[in-house]
Amino acid sequence: MRGQHYWIQFGAISGAVAVGTFIAIVVSDVATLKSAACDARPACLRDWVGALSGWVAALGAFLAAIITLPELKRQASEARRQTDFAVGDAEPDFVLQRNVPKKRLALEVTNLNRRAILIESWEPDGGSDFSIYNIEPFVGGVAPSIAKRHRYRPRIPNYRIAGWQVRSDASPKRKFAVVLSKDGKIVDDPAAFRDRISLRIRFRIVGQKHERREAITTAIEIDE
Repeated sequence: MRGQHYWIQFGAISGAVAVGTFIAIVVSDVATLKSAACDARPACLRDWVGALSGWVAALGAFLAAIITLPELKRQASEARRQTDFAVGDAEPDFVLQRNVPKKRLALEVTNLNRRAILIESWEPDGGSDFSIYNIEPFVGGVAPSIAKRHRYRPRIPNYRIAGWQVRSDASPKRKFAVVLSKDGKIVDDPAAFRDRISLRIRFRIVGQKHERREAITTAIEIDE
């Protein structure tokens, strides 16, 4: 928005300068201008006005394009997003849920794409001191036990979420308990969970040509 406001201000100032210059030229029927540029022809001023009017019109069109371009880009982006959703090419939705009383982080993944996705890596984003200790899936909507959440996995397995092929059905989703550690120790301190926590997730859209993508999600407070 700041960039758009800058260009609007720039266009307004430029337009004012151009119009002011045009008016000054029109009203200043000085002999020096006629003699230097027009050889004192009677139709000189009219020729100048006719020539400059084209430049002023072009400048006005240019300024109008600058002012309307951001809005046109936004509309094109929104139209593309809606088209991608309609044909099943939308990005999956990642929501990182933080529950301080239960000392738990959970990631809910909703696949809005018609093709299946495969989550390949998870890592804290933004220079965090935390690291991933374990990622444990919910089973039947039930959170995994503390024993399962606290088992250390040197390598987190890849998790698959089915594609949303039947659009009249609910979109496929999976939920995972996210366990963080710091200096090799599990973090259960609620104060740590109040800090800003973001995850960078790298995933693959499964198809004839696998597409690797990534997403960043920041924890929001949700009482499950």
